[in-house]
Amino acid sequence: MLQNVEQQRIADSIQKEELKAQLNNLKSTDKSRIEELQTRLKEIEDKENRILEEKKQQIEFLRNITTGYPVVGVLGDTLFHIYSKRGELSAKDRAAVLTKKKELYEDDYLNVDSFKVFETADNYTIHYGKTIVLSLNEADALWHDKNLPDLGNEYRQKIINSITKSKYEYSLSRTLNRTGFVILVILLTRLFIWLIRIGNRRMMNSISSKKEKWLKKTGIQGLYFS
Repeated sequence: MLQNVEQQRIADSIQKEELKAQLNNLKSTDKSRIEELQTRLKEIEDKENRILEEKKQQIEFLRNITTGYPVVGVLGDTLFHIYSKRGELSAKDRAAVLTKKKELYEDDYLNVDSFKVFETADNYTIHYGKTIVLSLNEADALWHDKNLPDLGNEYRQKIINSITKSKYEYSLSRTLNRTGFVILVILLTRLFIWLIRIGNRRMMNSISSKKEKWLKKTGIQGLYFS
């Protein structure tokens, strides 16, 4: 139902833009045509407002019975929830696609200031380089009872915070792991050297304690080890 309403709203929006373009091309003397186009624009705008109110009522009802799908960061933290489909992707698929975008976390040279926002009347898209990180539309905003720019900026900041935190945690973890590995190697090396010394000392003591017996068995007299 919501998808049908959204499609109708998009069609009306396209028609509205076409009427605006026609108005811009008309001469000021063509008053009757201008009034006709303005009347049609007003009808479309009123219709859009009715559709928007209808959509809000539908979402208000669904909000009480619908569980969103979480978008999860690298550290297992839930960034936000997706409730509506977009194109052929269901809400569940959208959340899964966003969750799997790990390349941002794995980029050692990632600069959070390089996140770019492309905003239109109906869409809010966050890019990082050639990667589309997040794409939202009016339905997403209505689910959270917010306007599209506010929701988009909120999600953008949550993504940046999650990436920054995860990179810090992993950086600290890698540092600790590398430090621990170096310490372990040093300790194992010292242990190995200590074992060699103990083994060598025991071997020399054993030879010293048994040399007389060995000399007698071989018949060699008067031979001593220094």
